[in-house]
Amino acid sequence: MALINKVKVVPGLKGWLLIEFDDKAIKLANINPIINGALEKLKDQTFFDKVFVDKELKTVSWPGELDLDPDNLYQKGFEDQRDRHRGPFYRWLIGNLVIYTNLIF
Repeated sequence: MALINKVKVVPGLKGWLLIEFDDKAIKLANINPIINGALEKLKDQTFFDKVFVDKELKTVSWPGELDLDPDNLYQKGFEDQRDRHRGPFYRWLIGNLVIYTNLIF
């Protein structure tokens, strides 16, 4: 089971999140395809920006008990597979992306 440690909104990419999982994987997740029905509120950027990690559930959440399945986010998130083989380079690359976009965890 995937658990989430940190989450940030990616500036300039509506509906995208940068997520750090408990296994230290860092993934970009596009949740636009699932924003419908009960998740319709997430179309409002001001509301979307209120994302946080629910400390009890260890998943991505918004006010009003609106949360996403961490396993689904893990499976569908984009991760550079070189992280498994070239850890230092990948961490440097992600670190610079994070600094550049002011998403410092």
